[in-house]
Amino acid sequence: MAGRAAYDALVGAAEAALILRVTSVTVRNRLKSGRLVASGADKRGRPLFSTMYLKKLSVSSDLKATGKNADGRLNLRGSKTGTSKNDRRLLVNERAVLSLVRSSLRQGALYKRAALFESALNLMCLGGLMVNTSPRPNESCISAWARGAMERNATFDELLGALVSNYRADRLCECSLKLPELKLCPEDGANMLGELYAALSDNPARSSFKLTPKHICDAITADLGNEKDIFFDPCCGCGNFILSLIRRGVSPYSVYGFDTDPLAVKILRVNMALATGITDKSYYTRHFRAADCLDKARLPSFSVVLGNPLYAYKIREKEDRRDGSSFISSLLQKLLEALPGHGIARLILPDDLLNAKGYEELRNITRNLTTVTSARFMEGLNGSSGSSAVCLTFEKDKSAATVRQGIRVSTRERSFVIKRMMSGTDFSFDTDDEESALIARIEGIKNFILKDRAKFAMGIVTGNNRALIKNSQENGARVVLRGSCVSAFKIKERGEYTVFDRDSFQQSPELEMFERPYKILYRFVSDSPVAAVDTLGRLTLNSCNFIIPDGDERLCRYITALLNSKVMRFYFKKHFKVSKILRSQLEILPLADVSPERMDEVIKLSSRYYEEVAGEEFERAVARLYSLDESACRLIGKTLSGGNNARSKAG
Repeated sequence: MAGRAAYDALVGAAEAALILRVTSVTVRNRLKSGRLVASGADKRGRPLFSTMYLKKLSVSSDLKATGKNADGRLNLRGSKTGTSKNDRRLLVNERAVLSLVRSSLRQGALYKRAALFESALNLMCLGGLMVNTSPRPNESCISAWARGAMERNATFDELLGALVSNYRADRLCECSLKLPELKLCPEDGANMLGELYAALSDNPARSSFKLTPKHICDAITADLGNEKDIFFDPCCGCGNFILSLIRRGVSPYSVYGFDTDPLAVKILRVNMALATGITDKSYYTRHFRAADCLDKARLPSFSVVLGNPLYAYKIREKEDRRDGSSFISSLLQKLLEALPGHGIARLILPDDLLNAKGYEELRNITRNLTTVTSARFMEGLNGSSGSSAVCLTFEKDKSAATVRQGIRVSTRERSFVIKRMMSGTDFSFDTDDEESALIARIEGIKNFILKDRAKFAMGIVTGNNRALIKNSQENGARVVLRGSCVSAFKIKERGEYTVFDRDSFQQSPELEMFERPYKILYRFVSDSPVAAVDTLGRLTLNSCNFIIPDGDERLCRYITALLNSKVMRFYFKKHFKVSKILRSQLEILPLADVSPERMDEVIKLSSRYYEEVAGEEFERAVARLYSLDESACRLIGKTLSGGNNARSKAG
């Protein structure tokens, strides 16, 4: 490790999870898949990670970026670059961050509260809301506060005291001596305390959802409402959206917020004191409440509702083991019903809302209550770079003339306006009018679907892969495949075997289903179908599911060819925003119903799929089955090449 900078320490998986804003399980999974590389190991062989390396990884995330400013200080969970003066938030040196994380893991709740309290007192003094009347060298703000050296305002003192209620002053003073120096760089309206709270959260998974980045909040609030509107954030957390409104010039008396996390609400009240200097105690309790909108809490009167219920949805799903989708449905319906005439709702929601079957009734309700006027797609908002969300804007009692102007859509790759007529339950906002017309053409040809014409089976769930999956073929063990063994038209064994014993497995189809003379294997974890034909009767694990069509081998290979084609990938991606392929999705794909001769033509070309010229001929042949011309093929290619849609042909 020679040459490593002094502040580049090695940390374990738990501390790496806090720095990356993910769970320890995610750290282990990324290490296993090669997406995360260990920099060393401890005496017990457990992986250790370089903090510099972890922070560089964080910079690549749009939401969890961590970087250094020009002066060498850390921008904790700042903007993507971490260097913009306008997006600086909590600035501390790297040693201090690491010390805080380590100490909070060891010392528990008291230490975390002391760090929050010390930072809040410091910010109050920097903002001129409190004054240290007799400062002492190297004395913490907590110690000065405890000995009465702070010139206190009753309102601010009460707000600060709420951060450490039930903790004795002498214990806080003792704890403050162990705190590293926090080099706070205050910025008007910035959520420094919220950033620190997220960093020190007991649960790394929870902290991933706690804060919506400042630049996203500013973009969402930029054109929202006017000076006469009353704004309400139903899942306000530590107040990033509310602070964004204040920065924009909205009156503090026009903003309200609810959250189920009492400490987050207390932090929001301190943030608002720092941002506004309001000394009326009742203002903070009237406007910002620790309450659940779905309980019988009386909602404030509002004309604009905004915010990010996504983190609350994920917390309920992971921590409380409640149905997160049910929460979103209930919350959205309640908010839209309470929205007054001509009111506006702009909320960040899971993109499952757009097409998942479980949200169909809610889509119909929202269309009956409001009109969707814009959709902004975002990635990674639930703490995982592979996950996505959508910010929808709803307006109530919108005039027909305005509706005809279309729905404004923004994705990572493009912006466009939807002007086609959409049914009440059609929320395909990431599909432009030209793509929608192409989908109609694909559905319009003579086709068949797999529903009731094929058997579907999930691979084996062993319940204990370590014990039951072997690396040698002995004692009657048979070849077993994973999803990663399957690429388009190809199967590559990994040298793994298992003895088929249904009683020892947690779940498995009958052996005779595996031993069919031909079956279509497909990856379970994928964003579009990846399929190959198995004629050797091999076993599969549950990451590799399979289809047995009601027909001969020709039909089996023909269906496989269609599933791997660009036409079907385009259709699938436009209908289903998924990372896992479900039977219900495959069952309804429109498969071109053609003569055996045309099937044979496509099958023959698919056998040469990995030859450049033949691969292109194969795609054109499939396009002809759907009566698609060159312009349609170009549109499909253009759509699939956007973002990360391109799929490698490497076997």
